[in-house]
Amino acid sequence: MIPSAPLVFLDANVLYSRTLRDWVSLLALEGDCAVFDLRYSEDVLAEWMYRLRRKRPEHSEQAIGGQRRRFVQAFPYGLVTGYSPNDVPCPPDPDDRHVLAAAVHGRADILVTDDRRAFPPGCVRESLSVLTGDESSTGWPTVRCPWFCGHWRGKSTTTGAAWSPRTRTRSN
Repeated sequence: MIPSAPLVFLDANVLYSRTLRDWVSLLALEGDCAVFDLRYSEDVLAEWMYRLRRKRPEHSEQAIGGQRRRFVQAFPYGLVTGYSPNDVPCPPDPDDRHVLAAAVHGRADILVTDDRRAFPPGCVRESLSVLTGDESSTGWPTVRCPWFCGHWRGKSTTTGAAWSPRTRTRSN
């Protein structure tokens, strides 16, 4: 058993930004010092694909669907299933309930979304920090990697307290 990295659930609006998606993926995939483990749901992937198709109707299925397939291939164990949007009483927009329900069901430590208003502190459990894409670039847990100068320290956006991972183990 080895301690596992914090679990980070991504909202579709984070996946939609190619720059942010690539940055988050790099941090999650960096072998010797993976910063966190990514989580996502089929609903999030479908929303991401829908937004891409609306913006780029001329792109082929290979171009748009290929992004999804490559992402899933890179993070095959990140898919969260078995959640119900009815398990969470919030957020205010019912179209965002699936995101919070999947993050909670998947035991995420951090929810990264560029729509923080959709997840007010009263709707989010204390054990789940909510970061925007911009905040996530400086809000990850402490990181020390050879290719990375220095380190980052994260803060909970719901409590303002310093982030501390829950005890977790993962078997190989």
